[in-house]
Amino acid sequence: MLRNGFLFLLLCGLVACQQEQDILDLSSVTAPAPAGQFDRAAVQSEVHTSIVNSDWWQNLSPVRQELYGIELSRIDDAITWSELEIRFASAKASTAMRAAACPGYPANPAGDVILNTQADVNAFGALKCKEIVGELLIEDLGTDPICDLTPLKGLKKIGSSLTIDAGCLTSLAGLEKLKSVGELGPFGFVGILGANLVDIEALAKLSTVTGSINIIACDQLTSVTCAFSQVTTIESGKTAVPLTSIFVLNISDNPVLTDLSAFSNLTHIEGGLRILFNGALADLDDFSGLNTIGDRIWLIENTSLQHVNELSNITALAGDLLVYDNPALTQCCGLYNLVCSNPPGCTSPGAAGIVFIDNNGAGCTVTDIITNGACP
Repeated sequence: MLRNGFLFLLLCGLVACQQEQDILDLSSVTAPAPAGQFDRAAVQSEVHTSIVNSDWWQNLSPVRQELYGIELSRIDDAITWSELEIRFASAKASTAMRAAACPGYPANPAGDVILNTQADVNAFGALKCKEIVGELLIEDLGTDPICDLTPLKGLKKIGSSLTIDAGCLTSLAGLEKLKSVGELGPFGFVGILGANLVDIEALAKLSTVTGSINIIACDQLTSVTCAFSQVTTIESGKTAVPLTSIFVLNISDNPVLTDLSAFSNLTHIEGGLRILFNGALADLDDFSGLNTIGDRIWLIENTSLQHVNELSNITALAGDLLVYDNPALTQCCGLYNLVCSNPPGCTSPGAAGIVFIDNNGAGCTVTDIITNGACP
């Protein structure tokens, strides 16, 4: 089950934490801050209040607020509603030029396709559209469960974002031809949610994603071996349309997920890597090709995670490094470059933001990481 509002309350409880917290002080990595001094607000992703108060935001479902929240939030530079309206207008102008991509559907000028029932999926599929200029939202409202996406088998491009939230689906069969998401903006994220999804490999041909990739609350999903395997970078610059994304790879709340080998081709993430609440994931070996992450790394409450050696190539972050509540995590040499940028003194970290490493297995504290050194 999706954790309520975890993007906005992800660090809840840390302020009142009574145990010693291993927080990297920029002046001395060997002196953790006293208990209770961790500033949750300093690392909490926030959407600008002008957006939260807008009618557009208020009309979004909790799931969509979560996905859009990733796209719209930055600690240091949250986009405002006025700025977002400009980007909406720019995207609308782009979609208007291609409005005939799927004649007859939908009626809204943004070119969005919203499918809430299986009947909706069947009706849209009958049009045999190859391209949607706006977003595709497949959100099951329960009245007529969406269990089959094969009517969408001709779809190749989605101009804005793709969200799939349907509890009846066991696979994404029907999306095998999809190659591009987000080229027209203003968003370009992919959000996959489904309590009964066991197979998302239909997305194997998807090679262009201009926003974040989110795999969230897929309770039965054990592996991702082909889906997204053609995506080598998660970054901006794939389109002239201004985008709003911070370009995150977000793998969260997937309790039996063990295999992420589809991401072995991934070399660069412009924004951040979030691996949260994945109880069966034992390592990050599938990220062996990852060379750079621009903004932040969050590794939180992955109870089976044993080592993070494959992150050794990441030598700097513009944002925060948060690694906590991973009780089996005992090998953390992969984080050495992020807690020590100037060995042997190690008085400065490789992460420009907050470094918070706490409540992991024995051997994974800032002191341990510095003492044990980089991975062989």
